Formats: sequence, structure tokens, C-alpha cells
Amino acid sequence: MDKAENTVQEPAVLEARVGDLLYLTVTASDPEAAYRSAADALAEAGATPVLERIFASLGYRQDVRAARQAELGRILDPASWPATYIQGNPAGGIGMAGLHMVAVSGANPTPVRDGGRAVGAILEQPGIRRVFLGNLQSPEVLPDPAAQAREMYAETLRLLDITGSDFKLVARTWIYLSDILSWYGEFNKVRTKVFRDLALISDTSNSNVPASTGIEGTPPDGSLCAMDLIAVEGPGIEMRPLDSPRQCGATKYGSMFARAMLVSEAAGDTVYVSGTAAIDDAGCTVLLGDLEGQARHTLDTIDALIGQVGLSIRDLTGATVFIKRGGDPEVVRQVFEEVAPNLLRMPFVEADVCRDDLLFEVDGMAVKPR
Repeated sequence: MDKAENTVQEPAVLEARVGDLLYLTVTASDPEAAYRSAADALAEAGATPVLERIFASLGYRQDVRAARQAELGRILDPASWPATYIQGNPAGGIGMAGLHMVAVSGANPTPVRDGGRAVGAILEQPGIRRVFLGNLQSPEVLPDPAAQAREMYAETLRLLDITGSDFKLVARTWIYLSDILSWYGEFNKVRTKVFRDLALISDTSNSNVPASTGIEGTPPDGSLCAMDLIAVEGPGIEMRPLDSPRQCGATKYGSMFARAMLVSEAAGDTVYVSGTAAIDDAGCTVLLGDLEGQARHTLDTIDALIGQVGLSIRDLTGATVFIKRGGDPEVVRQVFEEVAPNLLRMPFVEADVCRDDLLFEVDGMAVKPR
């Protein structure tokens, strides 16, 4: 197998910090180089990971696992936090696209284990409590994708209960669905019912839903869906959704997520930006068949969204760039060079978006330390 060409000649390492939280992104096609860079960054920060998302071809899983164990194992036990491995071919080829980590420095998170398996961590600090859960899946592989989604949410609620948390406290979810175009509608029905049962939504309000990404991604063990999340609570932290000036709320067309979630604390502001694509204020896809146009529209939309809190598209970090299968990543790179060069260093992943006519999506976060 030939690896995809990558314009990032050396591993690109990006860090964003708010208080004791370190958000780390490494973009590299070589697993050893990626994890060597991640280990060096964690060691320098004295940080312990609590969540990890890996984007790579399924055929490279053993190479990635070996590099992860060898490089991270120099400083930490890689089995002590959850790692969500997602089929994420680098756009235009195969191999590794990159990884994201959330880590804690200057504090000691409490690991959360279930059945001997690391599933997350709890970080308790004065006035703030955070729960991180990762690689959440149905306990068994079921033939019906909707049934798997229901079991994934049931497992998530069980683990939140174990940690003393609640879905109403969830600020951000990342959800990966195998063959998304064949059952995204069914998934939305499952999620909507779960949220209605939890009283997160009602006939009059949908304001309690988290920021989220819902994108194509296949776990390596036959599961059809997987999720990571971050929950926050306490008198020292405030969480509120941000509406988009350029898009209607996703709940208007049956997708129960906020466009972004603003989490404010003494250390600074964090904006978790949901997966964003070229959808207008009526909920319709725009610029059909135009990858460049959809990429520009999406960046402008995110710029307006986070501009409400004094940030811009050039502040976006911790991002994943999703390009529909068959799309030309060079077209996207040219847009980024002009509009948001910071995004050139993020992982580019080949993936279908939730609608067949959407050619591009990006998610991420932006921080404003105080």
C-alpha cells in the first residue's frame, strides 16, 4: 500500500491551553514520528492524556498501535486513558492522518475504568468538575445500526452515572458513524428520542444540546458507531451554546446539536465548534458540487460564529478537516492558504459528511486564555 502524500514534511504539533488543560494535535503520516512528537510535547508539559482520537486507515492499525506503545510508553502507560481509533484515511490516500489529545498538566485526573478498561477520567478542581469519556460504543456488535446507536447511548448514560455526571452537563461530543449516509436519519431519530427522554429537548426548547461532530468514521472492531465526550459543571464554570449568525440551528432540521458551546472559567474561554459545513440559514446545502465554494462558505460561517466572542477563523485549532471521498485536498489547501493558514497543519481526513451533497466539513475549537 502506498501512503498518501502529505505537505507536512515534519510532524505538525499544535498546542492550545486553558488553565490545566492541554489540547494537543499532531498531524503526521508516519505513526512513529506522530507519537514521538506527542510524547515529547506531553513530557515537556508534564501532562497526562485523558482523551485521544486517532485518524488512520484500518490497515495501519497495528503500525499505529505499535508506535503508540513504543513512543508514549517511554513516559506513560498508554492503556491508562481511552483512545478512539477511527477509520480516517488521509485525504487522497491511505495511512495515518493525525491525532488529537486532551491532556491535563498541573493537576491529577482520576482515571475511570470499567471492566478493567480505561474509559475516561475525572478532573476535580476548586469550583470546577470535568468528566472525560472516550471510545464509547455498544457493548456488543448488533446488525442493526440504530440498535447499536441506542446501546451506545445507554452505555454512555451508564458511565456518566458511574462518574456522578449527567448528559445535561455534556459540553461536547464527537460521534463517528460507519457508512453515515445510509443511516444518519435513523441515528438522528435515536439521538432525538434519547434527548427527549432526558428532558434535554422539548416541544418548546432545544437549548440543552451539546456541541457535536457527527461524521463518517468506522471503528476497527466491527462497531458502527463510537463517541467521545466532555462534561463540565460547578460554580467556577459557565456553559452556554452559541447560535450561528449565518446558519439556522441544526435542531431545526432534526439534528440535535448546538453550533458551538462556549465554556467560560477564570482561566479563559473555550469555544467547542461543532462540525460545520456549507448549510445556510434555511438549513439547505449551498454551492452544490463546488468544493472550493463550500470550503469558503464553511470558513466564513465559523468566523462569524466565533467572532461573537472576539475570536476568528485564524484562532481555530484542534481541528479535523473532512473532505468527501474523491474530493481534491489541494483545492481545500489553496482556500486555507488564503483564508486560514492555521488549518493547513490540521489532519485532513477522507470522509462522507451527513448529506451526500456536502463535500467538506471542519470542526475544532478556539481558546481565549485570561
